Amino acid sequence: MAEVTLVFMVVAAIAVLPVVALATPSYLHAVKGRDALTESIELAKAGEFSLASSKAETSSDEFAVAGDRVGRLGFLRYLPVLGGYVESAEAFLLTGERGALAVSDVLAVAAEMTATMGEAESLQRVIATADISAVFSDLRPESRQKLLSAFVVNIPKLRSASEQASLAISAFDSAPMSAFKRDLMPMRDRLDSVREVLVAALPAAETLPAAMGYPEARNYLIFFQNNTELRPTGGFLGVYGLIKVKDAEIVSVETDDIYAIDGPSMGLARPRPPEPLVRYLGVSKWFLRDANWSPDFPTSAARMLQFFREEARVAWGAAGVPEVHGIIVIDPELVKDIMKVVGPVAADDIVFTPDNFVDQLEYEVERGFAVDGLPTEERKGIVGRLTGNMMDRLGRASFDELSQLVQVFEENVREKHVMFWFTDPTLQSMAVRNGWAGEVKTVTDDYVQVIDANLASLKTDQAMRRTVHYKVSPDGDGFIGSVAIDYENLGSFTWKTTRYRTYTRVYLPAGSELIEVKGAMSDDKLKDPRRLPGEADSGEELGRAWFGAFISVEPQEKRTLEFRFKVAPDVARFAQAGEYRLYFAKQPGTLAHGLTLDLNFGKKLRNAEPPEDPSEWGDQHYKLTSDLREDRVFRVVY
Repeated sequence: MAEVTLVFMVVAAIAVLPVVALATPSYLHAVKGRDALTESIELAKAGEFSLASSKAETSSDEFAVAGDRVGRLGFLRYLPVLGGYVESAEAFLLTGERGALAVSDVLAVAAEMTATMGEAESLQRVIATADISAVFSDLRPESRQKLLSAFVVNIPKLRSASEQASLAISAFDSAPMSAFKRDLMPMRDRLDSVREVLVAALPAAETLPAAMGYPEARNYLIFFQNNTELRPTGGFLGVYGLIKVKDAEIVSVETDDIYAIDGPSMGLARPRPPEPLVRYLGVSKWFLRDANWSPDFPTSAARMLQFFREEARVAWGAAGVPEVHGIIVIDPELVKDIMKVVGPVAADDIVFTPDNFVDQLEYEVERGFAVDGLPTEERKGIVGRLTGNMMDRLGRASFDELSQLVQVFEENVREKHVMFWFTDPTLQSMAVRNGWAGEVKTVTDDYVQVIDANLASLKTDQAMRRTVHYKVSPDGDGFIGSVAIDYENLGSFTWKTTRYRTYTRVYLPAGSELIEVKGAMSDDKLKDPRRLPGEADSGEELGRAWFGAFISVEPQEKRTLEFRFKVAPDVARFAQAGEYRLYFAKQPGTLAHGLTLDLNFGKKLRNAEPPEDPSEWGDQHYKLTSDLREDRVFRVVY
């Protein structure tokens, strides 16, 4: 027996010796490649692109040597234990090779951009002095064009780098734990940071040159939506502006009161407004200020552009109407978040901060202008002056501030406080793909969206608290759904808050059938002292069913509006098949309405995402409390 054991050990040693002889140097080369790649990424962050490129080349060479040595062990791939080692090593070396390729691509782009900017300043100085705006503004027009051209030409390389970084991380994560995986982890983490930057930067790289006026100048309509007076796409369109950009430089900015362009068309024929505007605002003509009636921003934006062109021809003459290439809408949340980064901004000797911005500006345009002796038509001039001063401050943003502002932009896009619409189909498709467009999603899952329209309630939305409740329960051979909205008016009767009057619409999957509405009102307490119940409207729009009703809430009062309906057959089939998904969309401009779910499709839950509280496990109900700070997605498996 001892002899057999000895023979076995000798044979095993003979088999393992070549593995050790080849694997040990391979491991050492892989570690050198890891260190070089990690150092390359850190050097790139510091703006040392030449040294970073050299380190990336070293990393690529080291991984190539390591790969060659591991490749000689291919004959062992199908053996127990040793085969697993070879496959694991190959996976990690693939991580290194692709990672080095990704970093090299990024550095090549950075080097080209640096060369283009060389006549003004290098990117190293930009980072060192933390003043990127000074460098870009120093570029001559032809150099600015070269820079934007280089941006466009290098988009495929940046896209390839993003794909390579993702493939590298995927290869690493799918491999089993080993000494290789443990020791290469720092490289994996830095590659992940590279991937995150590329994923965030690619949408901008693909859209910014054309959107910022290269190679042709662009004109944009910008609307400041007041979300304290909520409308379907985020707020009342109180102020509009025209921005002209050429080669990434803002050539001009002009803003004005929305009534300045609506006014000249008052006596002329206009389209008939949507029925709720006729019924609850008492208007018979549809103007630009009310054009954002559709919750689908691309639909509303097209209407806004149409009305702008019609009214501008009246106000300025056909020759004075500029070509418009897109529409941008923002609400006060974006402005407040920008101020949190760049600091307070002054206008007319008034210092605006994130805390006082909404109330102070509202006072100035509603009352302060009269105190200062300004005519009504100039009451919103302060908005233009404040905008100009803020853009000037943004033009002097430091590199660190710019990185924070990128995050601010991403958050506000995700939360629908800023949205974009382009007349160029290519730019518009990119806006949709990257989540900038504010469109009503065309998902096939269950879908709910609650849309409020403040109709003559002053700025009372800032005093409102809302919670949306969504319930589903079995009923015979189908399911009954309910969307209930709790409205609580925390305000009082003042110059800016009053009773809350809203026309509320709920958007659901096509095929949903209204059963009844509870809490609807025929009009408010002043116009209908008996507060008679109202009826619900219904229809189909944007490929969805919708139900709508009016409700009014007095100050310090709480009321609930509820729509009960038969769940769409397609949704019922998904749930009965064992998997249910819900897309719950927030309304643009809103902050974080409360949200509760109680979903019962007559089957016991197996798992859910996000999960319920453990105290709710073990039954047929999916119960969850969340919010609508952004769109929410839920998945339940039965």
